[in-house]
Amino acid sequence: MEETGETQDQLRQSEARMRAILDQAYNCFVAIDADGVITDWNRQAEITFGWQREEVIGKSLADTIIPSNYREAHNHGMAHFKASGEGPVLNRRIEIESLKRDGTIFPIELGIFPVHAGSDYSFCAFIADITERKALLKQLEDQKAELARSNKELQRFAYVAAHDLREPLRTIVSYTGLLAADKSIHFSEEAQENMSFIVDAGKRMQQLITDLLTYSRVDSTARALVVTSCVTIFDHIVAELQATVEETGGSITRGELPEVMADPSQLSQLFLNLVGNALKFKGESPPKIAVSAERRDADWLFSVKDNGIGIDMKFAERIFQMFQRLHGMSEYSGTGIGLALCQKIVERHGGTIWLNSTIGEGTEFFFTLPAIK
Repeated sequence: MEETGETQDQLRQSEARMRAILDQAYNCFVAIDADGVITDWNRQAEITFGWQREEVIGKSLADTIIPSNYREAHNHGMAHFKASGEGPVLNRRIEIESLKRDGTIFPIELGIFPVHAGSDYSFCAFIADITERKALLKQLEDQKAELARSNKELQRFAYVAAHDLREPLRTIVSYTGLLAADKSIHFSEEAQENMSFIVDAGKRMQQLITDLLTYSRVDSTARALVVTSCVTIFDHIVAELQATVEETGGSITRGELPEVMADPSQLSQLFLNLVGNALKFKGESPPKIAVSAERRDADWLFSVKDNGIGIDMKFAERIFQMFQRLHGMSEYSGTGIGLALCQKIVERHGGTIWLNSTIGEGTEFFFTLPAIK
């Protein structure tokens, strides 16, 4: 008898511990028997549904927290389980609607797990109120849609504005050039110099518009990613830059380069910008540019290394921003968009780009592209 008393005490202590655990749980815990009658109900269930435990024990689950439009399906599921031992919503998490005491219908995440005890079954349900999660997801979806709409409008505006600006600029540059070349009109040296400034400024603006269009259309006119040979891309851009290479007495070499999933035209633009910059920002010695790649886990890590003038590392992030130039137009030409375009292309392909540089010694640009699985 004494042993039986100790066993009962231990059982009561175990039940008390289990009750404390269930009442401290963040999710609702509801237990029902094989007939769908509620047999347990924790503190979080009281808070979420508005029913006290003593009010719902012995009541039908369907009549308590299941909305009327789901009750027939619930009863059918219970009958199907009794007949077959199977249920489509058991042992997994689903999202569905539930009912509070005040009649409010709200979204929940529900997991129902059958418990076999002898010849009978009971069911344990773990329930989470996902009203806030749904609201946040809706907000994120709305923001995503608004951002997509805004980006589309911005791309359309950039294209239309740039297209409309091209023609008057072309006219200004063309007629200013014709005027300066007209021998029947005598212009002073100052006037001729001023016209030269107009032509140069117009040409820079034309290039700026072209670069802006290219940047704005990275996403809108992008082609599908296909298997692309980086060797083929490299050979193409080296041929395109050959005149500059010969003029500077430089050299461009490469290591083994992989095939990647890419938009070939954009990948070509990426290599062209990085190698072209290495030729442009050369030091006193002839430029030496080395392009290489190595496998790093799920990515290819590419390197474009030069022996040029270098970049102060305090500008390492700034140079990837639009219109950020570290040198005056009299020193080096350009629009300040090239590296911003490189970053956008790399990110569109699922990679990242950065650099390491020492003033007077050279710069090494790194970027990653996902490897073909």
